[in-house]
Amino acid sequence: MSNSKQNFILTAGILLLSMTALTSCATTKEVNKQSSNTTMTKHLTVSFYSPGNGINEKAKAVYDAFLKEKYSELKFETIYWGREGEVDYCFQNIAMFEKERVIFVKETKKLLAKFDKINITENEPCRAGRK
Repeated sequence: MSNSKQNFILTAGILLLSMTALTSCATTKEVNKQSSNTTMTKHLTVSFYSPGNGINEKAKAVYDAFLKEKYSELKFETIYWGREGEVDYCFQNIAMFEKERVIFVKETKKLLAKFDKINITENEPCRAGRK
């Protein structure tokens, strides 16, 4: 193989490696940018679901009492979506200071962790209710 062909192949290889490295760095920066935007919980959904035998009524009653006692001023939407009492409590744009919002989300998760048939999602749009 001639010297010019070897130089061409070497240059093409270096160029290809450089382009790959640059593209992967740009992708990493974009992923990091997206994940840093979602660290603050602005929306919280607590979903009481049923796998065919009704929702966890005790968990719902405990959470209702918690909200009434500690967060009675907090506004949320109640969305009924199933035939067995399935309901979402959708907290959109939680109107609190960040420190209080973090505490509210942690307290919610801790309180409901011991119960089954509950899903808690953050920063996801609310479900459409039953029509």
